[in-house]
Amino acid sequence: MSIYAAPRHVDDLSTCTFYHAMDLPGVGSVPGNWDLRGRFEDYTANVALARARFLDIGTASGFLSFEAEKRGAEVVSFDSASRASHHHVPYREVRTDPATYGATAGADNDDYTGLRNSYWLAHRLLGSRARCFYGNVYDLPAELGEFDVVMVGQILGHLRDPLGALTSIAARCRGTMIITDNMLQVEQPVAAFSGNINQPVSPIRHVVWWQLSPVLIRNFLQILGLESVSFAINQYAFGPPDGPKNVMALSTLAAVRTEPAA
Repeated sequence: MSIYAAPRHVDDLSTCTFYHAMDLPGVGSVPGNWDLRGRFEDYTANVALARARFLDIGTASGFLSFEAEKRGAEVVSFDSASRASHHHVPYREVRTDPATYGATAGADNDDYTGLRNSYWLAHRLLGSRARCFYGNVYDLPAELGEFDVVMVGQILGHLRDPLGALTSIAARCRGTMIITDNMLQVEQPVAAFSGNINQPVSPIRHVVWWQLSPVLIRNFLQILGLESVSFAINQYAFGPPDGPKNVMALSTLAAVRTEPAA
């Protein structure tokens, strides 16, 4: 039995929630929270992908997976299988409203219908051969194998235990790991906790835990047997899919394996 998800046939755009803006055959341009079109090389540290085995951690709508595939990579997309692995910052609304924020919240329980539908619609329209694995980022199975390039795009700040996740992810990386995130720009190996009771209640305050500094990430990757080789800060368009975009600075750190994974 395959560990990979069976493809879904999705043809109704209205059932899709696009995290990334994309251009789809027969549909045209669809808006998303992030517009990375034309910015793939910046976002992925210009790492060569031809004939590489590529793991896209936190694939969402799959933009990075499909762009890597266009560049000749063999792609595995990863996203969470269960809401239980998404630990929310325990504000009062989270603690008192499990029907909205709990591990079994939502009509489809563990099924993030809109995002998954956007991935599979794009997968079909683009003729993708990427495989998708739904699992636990803290425990990526050995059955996935090892990857030449592992992309960790904007998930660390959303995890209660980002270093635990990096430990799991690094075990699957035999080549280059790329981390793009909203990093804390200080020269110390520190993390800033993003929670604050004075933040107004919003749809997102409970999903942002941390900002990690590049030094912290470099130091921890060294412990895991990866050495930083490049670092850059770039600006990207971000905002509501149906509204004006702002510009956000994201840092991209690339590290290569210097000792065998355990």
